[in-house]
Amino acid sequence: MKKVTINNAEYTLRYTLRALFIYEEITGKPYSGDKMVNSYVLLCAMLMANNKDFPLTFDDVIDACDSDPSIFETFLAVLEEENKRISVIIGKDDKKKAMGKRTKK
Repeated sequence: MKKVTINNAEYTLRYTLRALFIYEEITGKPYSGDKMVNSYVLLCAMLMANNKDFPLTFDDVIDACDSDPSIFETFLAVLEEENKRISVIIGKDDKKKAMGKRTKK
């Protein structure tokens, strides 16, 4: 779990299922990182999902990111951590499948 500071307030930034639900509610489609705006909407969704009564608008978050690029850098670090976690899980599943094939002979 990482923290970002926006307008002198600290907020939790986590990649969660709730954040993905909020993203889909906002955009009407699942997250894809093919456009820059999608990443910023996901950033806002993550802030909304993990901070009760999050008071800022999308424009407020964009303004904060313009003033402090470390906010978006922290967001990217959260995504990278999630990608690594998923890679480990997928790797374990692949190893289990390979072990199952070897023992079934």
